[in-house]
Order: sequence, then structure tokens, then C-alpha cells
Amino acid sequence: MSPIRILHVLGGVFRHGGTETFLMSYYRNIDRSKIQFDFVVHGFEKGVYDDEVKELGGKIYNVPIKSKDYFGNIRALKTIFNSGEYFIVHSHMDAMGMVVLKLAKKYGISVRLAHALNTDHQTNNKIQYALHEYARNSIKKYATHLLACSELAAKWLYGEDAVKTGSVKIVKTAIDYYKFNYNDDYRNRFRHQMNIEDIGLEPIRTGLKASPTKVKNVQTKGAKSAGKVHELDPRESAKLIVEKLKEKYVI
Repeated sequence: MSPIRILHVLGGVFRHGGTETFLMSYYRNIDRSKIQFDFVVHGFEKGVYDDEVKELGGKIYNVPIKSKDYFGNIRALKTIFNSGEYFIVHSHMDAMGMVVLKLAKKYGISVRLAHALNTDHQTNNKIQYALHEYARNSIKKYATHLLACSELAAKWLYGEDAVKTGSVKIVKTAIDYYKFNYNDDYRNRFRHQMNIEDIGLEPIRTGLKASPTKVKNVQTKGAKSAGKVHELDPRESAKLIVEKLKEKYVI
């Protein structure tokens, strides 16, 4: 018997982002003889998980980015939805998942999941913000199931009434916590490899409260101008962290 194939729709290509990491954690651990994941990604560059997805039996559909080729995007989604291969579509695009779910409904996809992963639109452009707000107010018309990573995200995307009536399923972001267990041997080997001397911090209380990747569209102008947010690539971010620690006499 062939597995049920669920089509996940992402807002970009596969990167080391929270949504992608969340999905891959589940994908690696599900019974893929019964359930398979396929993915629609926006853009044509190779993603960091593309090879692994294919090794696990999944398919990846690259479609044009809406803002660059709206009609090409719609044509590509229509072709996928019309293939007859899917009856479950899961959007991970917050408010703009409305476009995906509207098309899915039009072309006969019976199970359409919206997933709230933020508490505001990820744009400062006034026109884009207005379009996203329209989509946010419309998404419930096209989704058959409402999911959210938290109650705050659920209230933002679907409204407080949807949360109060139990219409939203809160799906906590799961991680494989065994990977994060403290291991003194591994710590020492890694520090030796990186030529890092013992800096005298308590290991269990030391870590990075973020991802060392470029910050994009998540800061206020005030915070940015005050120097509280730094837009850097990962290597520059790591150097900045070390410099700040040195300034505070931590290292």
C-alpha cells in the first residue's frame, strides 16, 4: 500500500530556519511507509535539506516567487494541485498561505491546513503589509484546519474567537532533545578542535539565545538605529559575539 503523501508549502527554499528544522525533525522520525512528505518551495536555488528529502523519499517542487512572477507561481501551484496526487496541503506561510489554500480549495484539495508561526507580518513595506493583512483576514475561509505554534500566534492569525472556541490546534515545536544533552567529553573535544581555552563559564548556563544568521525584517527602526540589532552574515555574527564578550570581560 502506498503511503499518504502530504504536501507542505514553504515560503522560500530549504534553509536552516525554524520551520524547516521543525519539519525535518518530524520527517526523519515518522513511519515513511505510511506517510510521506513532499514540499513546495518558493525559488529555484538548491536548499540545504534537498538531498536529504530526496533520500527519505520526498519530492520537492520549485515554484516561482510570487513577488517576482505572480502568474507563474499560480500556474505552477495549479499544475501540482491538479496532479491528483494530493488531498492534504499544509501551508507554512502564515497569512500568505491564504493564496495557497484558496487555490487548493479551488482545485479539489479536501484537507487544507493553515499554520501560524509568527505574531506579525514579516514586512515593513506598507503595500505588502496591507496585502498580507487582507490575506490574514481571509485565510479561515479556505483552511479546513487551523494550527499554530503558540496561543499568541493563533490569536494573531485567526483571532481570539477562534482560539476561545477551540478551533485552533496548538502544535508545539518539537525538538530531538537528546541532541542537546550536555556532554563533557564532546565539549572538551570541540574546544580542543577549535583551539578554545577554558573560559571558566558554567557550561549548563552558557549558550546562544538565537540563530547566528542574518537578521531580516524583524526589528523596529528604533532598535536598529540604537544598535541593538546587527545585520551580519553568520561568520561576522560569531566575531561580533566574541568581541562583545571580551568587552564585558567574560572572555
